[in-house]
Amino acid sequence: MSSTSTTQTTPHKLTLTNGKTLTFDSNASSASEQIPVIDISRIHSDKLADRQALAEEIRNAAHDVGFFSIVNHVSPITIYRLVSISDFDFCRASI
Repeated sequence: MSSTSTTQTTPHKLTLTNGKTLTFDSNASSASEQIPVIDISRIHSDKLADRQALAEEIRNAAHDVGFFSIVNHVSPITIYRLVSISDFDFCRASI
């Protein structure tokens, strides 16, 4: 008689600080050797398909690699400069 043994893995569970529990089957590393770089300027697109594609790209990067780098976002410095210029122009305007 031969016996066949199958290895069955128990799903991993992770409890978050908000009380939610995540369950996943594998914690195997990704074959990817690069950090995904995601252009998030599409978040402001009028086209739903663009925003959905961006969301899918973020989901895939988070799921497959665990982290990602974002580009083409508005930085706090940019916002500060825009507000400063607007304030300056407002104060210069004649009443």
